[in-house]
Amino acid sequence: MAKKKYKDVETAYIIGRGCRCIKKSKKAPLLFHIVWLDSQFQSYGENVSVDVVQKGHYNYNILYREPAQVGWRSLCEQTEVNDIVMDGDLDDLVEEYVSYKPPEFFPTNLREVEIINNMRFEPSEQLEEPVDLFKRTDGSTATVVREQYRNLFEHSASSSFFAYLPIYFWQQVVHETNSYASQHNIPIKNRSTLQELMTFLGILFYMEVTVKGEYANYWGRQPEDGIFDVTSPTEAHNLATELSEVATTRQHVLEVVRPIFNTQRIVNTDNFYTSVQLLQALRVKGLRGRGTVRSNSKHFPQHVMLHSKESNRGDYRQGVSVEHQMLAAAWCDGNIMRVVSNADSSSMTTVRRRIGAESVEFAAPAYVKQYNSYMQGVDRLDQTRAKFSISDGHSFQK
Repeated sequence: MAKKKYKDVETAYIIGRGCRCIKKSKKAPLLFHIVWLDSQFQSYGENVSVDVVQKGHYNYNILYREPAQVGWRSLCEQTEVNDIVMDGDLDDLVEEYVSYKPPEFFPTNLREVEIINNMRFEPSEQLEEPVDLFKRTDGSTATVVREQYRNLFEHSASSSFFAYLPIYFWQQVVHETNSYASQHNIPIKNRSTLQELMTFLGILFYMEVTVKGEYANYWGRQPEDGIFDVTSPTEAHNLATELSEVATTRQHVLEVVRPIFNTQRIVNTDNFYTSVQLLQALRVKGLRGRGTVRSNSKHFPQHVMLHSKESNRGDYRQGVSVEHQMLAAAWCDGNIMRVVSNADSSSMTTVRRRIGAESVEFAAPAYVKQYNSYMQGVDRLDQTRAKFSISDGHSFQK
């Protein structure tokens, strides 16, 4: 192992997890891939032979379980070549092995979230569900619409759309469109207007629910209701200042969930947005989160990773960071699902999957089941949106 990789460890030891066996060819020796629990070292995974693993187990047993054996005493004996100088009485000296423990860092603002450089997820730890999660007076956590805003969601689907992406957002889209044309000297007869954009969105809504063939058959009026709760200029400035030091993907999530800061609600996100740092940022803002993550996500523990060719449905690995109240897991559900959460316990549950003509029960982490339950609506929205997407190669002319 290169010393410069582990210079921060000094004389302490770091803990790793044997994650998988590697055999590059029939004649090559069998290797075990070791991944360190500390995320700052997990890119330095080591491949060691079976002999090294067996020797490691043997030495571990000698050092930690049977200190009275000759092997232990021989390690402590002074050599003839080099004199060992010790200050103090030998009776006062104790042999001690110290685990590497970097200073614990608990972010208190969004800027500190971005400079986190280490997270440790322990394979053997357990975690209870947070006790301060949001609940209504009747104890439920289901999503409901406030009475004063019910008309927006009952009026039409397009009205509900503008409740989430208000008019001021689309005004900015129009502004950026015209600015781009000016900066790049793109000749346009008339500048884009908000009315044109609203008409275009209306056509997209209508095309989803009514199939009429050619694009020209969809032109018509689509009046919309007013929009509520527009951010004031002062609020917008303060939010932009605070988010200026946050990664772009986390900015998007924090901007959307701004109205529910400090309510201890749970935010579910997919793997485009989810990261360990996003969950830390949400917690700073009085929220919790869970979501799927990508395999190369920063600080996601590589030692919990599963590999599809080596896993069966229902296999899982998980790690727990008790200090940060966070869980990370990989679970095989046909494909490998990677999840991170700071809103759930580390308990296990079961899910049912149809295999052929039979319904079969498989073990799964409880928060995987919760994620699947709350993300069904988002997945259905993605399916609906995919039926007609402005990014799938269609072009439009004014």
